[in-house]
This record gives sequence, structure tokens and C-alpha cells, in this order.
Amino acid sequence: MSRIGSFLNLAWREFVYGGHLLSLGASSIVFTSAILLDVPITWDFLF
Repeated sequence: MSRIGSFLNLAWREFVYGGHLLSLGASSIVFTSAILLDVPITWDFLF
């Protein structure tokens, strides 16, 4: 496997198994709920 392919494989595993995907999903649920409930969205709301 090439070095670029090896790096991409490592990055993908870190993103999926490292919890980054779960964190992105949780923040997107909050963002979607805020849009549906017409809540003003600020950066501190997402953090």
C-alpha cells in the first residue's frame, strides 16, 4: 500500500473509531433541533 493510502486509512480509522464521528453527529442533532425550533444559533450554543 502506498504511503498516501496508508495515511488515509489511518486518518479514517481515527475519525470513525476515535469518537470524532460521534461528536459530529451529536453537534449536528443540536444544530438541526435549533433550526427546527427557531432558536438563534451562536457559537457558544454549539460548544
